[in-house]
Amino acid sequence: ANDAVIAIEKQFRDLPNPHEREFLELRSQLEAMQAAYMDLQAEHSDLQATFEQEREEADAMRTQLQEQIATGNQAWDQVDDLVQLNKTDFFNHTQGIVQAKMLAHGLKVRVRAASKELEDPSSSAS
Repeated sequence: ANDAVIAIEKQFRDLPNPHEREFLELRSQLEAMQAAYMDLQAEHSDLQATFEQEREEADAMRTQLQEQIATGNQAWDQVDDLVQLNKTDFFNHTQGIVQAKMLAHGLKVRVRAASKELEDPSSSAS
């Protein structure tokens, strides 16, 4: 009887495990999932590094543009100051020309009057 039990036990152990194929499939799926997870981690790390680099470049570009805007504003203010100065100079220059013409006209009138007096002294006595 003991030999029979040992023989039955040996036959039982020699039987294929009904869950072994399912276990091997699950192990294969787990290994594939782990490999995919590692790929995703590597891709995430690459994307994160690219994102950080692009953010740094964008920050540098933003700073450069802000500096250019500030420089442009300063240049615009200087141009505006020059325009205002030129308007003032133009006004002063034009006003000076008008005054000079008025003085010249007044002088011309006096010269004509003096010349008429020299020609006809009796006209001024009347």
